Amino acid sequence: MMLVDLIDEVDFKVALQVHNVPIQDPQASVDVMAQEALQAWKAGQADGLKPLFEQWLACADAIHPVVLDAIQRWWGPVIET
Repeated sequence: MMLVDLIDEVDFKVALQVHNVPIQDPQASVDVMAQEALQAWKAGQADGLKPLFEQWLACADAIHPVVLDAIQRWWGPVIET
């Protein structure tokens, strides 16, 4: 059996910090943070998040289900276009 490191909530929060996404509540759910990240991206901030999330979705099996669900929910329509 091969163990795979999952991209989890900690990785997600670090990605938002690296891309300077203003998060209102650091204790908020990943879903709320994904929505805030999308709003920041639409406002012209955090340009690097879209390519990062595209890469993450390309290896969706390595993403924690909670993180995957949040990215797909909020970023899926943006990434698909």
